[in-house]
Amino acid sequence: MKVDEVTNQNLKKLEFNTCVLSSVPNSIFAIKNLEELNLNNDNLTSIPDEFDKLPNLKKLVISDNKIGTIPNSILTLKGLETLDLYECGAPLKDLLEKVDTFTNLKNLIVMGNEYETVPDTVFKLKNLESLKIGSSILTSLPDKFDAFSNLKKLYLYGNNIDNVPESIFELTNLEEISLSVFNVKELPNKFDKLQKLKYVGIFRNAISSLPDSLRTLENLEVM
Repeated sequence: MKVDEVTNQNLKKLEFNTCVLSSVPNSIFAIKNLEELNLNNDNLTSIPDEFDKLPNLKKLVISDNKIGTIPNSILTLKGLETLDLYECGAPLKDLLEKVDTFTNLKNLIVMGNEYETVPDTVFKLKNLESLKIGSSILTSLPDKFDAFSNLKKLYLYGNNIDNVPESIFELTNLEEISLSVFNVKELPNKFDKLQKLKYVGIFRNAISSLPDSLRTLENLEVM
């Protein structure tokens, strides 16, 4: 069966992971019951603006591609719980400014793309459990992370970031944190507030010593 012949209306999960597609088959957008669509690493340069035809979609992965723009119709996916745009190849400024449209979003991955700021709309995603965010041209992070009371995983990345927001240490449900490729020379000595932490990733930074509060993390498994 050819890729463009996939039309089974009972399909709920469709993965074209590393398939090197030349384009996204239009037939996909006829599968009304589809809940998960994975287009990871498919060498895509564009995606049809037809996501409004997939009203039941809960998970969308477009990572590791070279698409020029994000289709506007993605904003119609009101039930979306996972959005993975890691290194998708498109500017994300406009999408991030409207990302609060996804009121059910639990997992957001927007690392490896270019945007200069993290807009307030991101901090309106009250149901987020996992956030992976960062850009090589991002220079600072808003001190508003305490808005994510349900957050369990936080991965921050940015070559030009020189601050670690204090509000991060109010995330008492956090189990994983990664502070990677920062320009910071010193980390806040407040890790004792994050007693559920199991994983702490601190690499490619300018810090010369670790804060003593890391020693208090009794559930820590990996650092």
